[in-house]
Amino acid sequence: ITSDIVSKLLEILESTKDSDKKLDLLINFINNLSVISCIDQKEYKNLCTKFTSIANSFVKRSDQANSMIAISNLYNHFSYPKELDECKECLESALEYSDYAMSTNPKSCLFLYITLVNKYLYFLEKDFKVIVCKKVSRFLDKINNCIKSIKAESSN
Repeated sequence: ITSDIVSKLLEILESTKDSDKKLDLLINFINNLSVISCIDQKEYKNLCTKFTSIANSFVKRSDQANSMIAISNLYNHFSYPKELDECKECLESALEYSDYAMSTNPKSCLFLYITLVNKYLYFLEKDFKVIVCKKVSRFLDKINNCIKSIKAESSN
């Protein structure tokens, strides 16, 4: 029954045209799935692939970044090195999208960087081997640079 519900929700998500609603649906869907333990790992992998495809279809880089951050939550169900590498790729994609969004909207980027550093700290605490402390300090530098950009923009 769970796979039927997931299939129906995925169908609704894919048919949603409004970008903001689609992003909200995607993130809520992922957050709810991340706490369900009755879906097997193969199905989770398939969902990660589908969600990544949906995330990459968003026009705004900040939406893509938010989606990839949410998708990384699903990797809590895996313990294999390959999936942990995929989790790392997911977070690195979110960082790339955030960096690109920084050039167009530093204010939304500040939130993305803070969310990303929070996610990295979460995985570091969970002892995921894909997370290194160097990455966290680079995020703190990015956050400081973002704050400087916002201050400079607001003083003009």
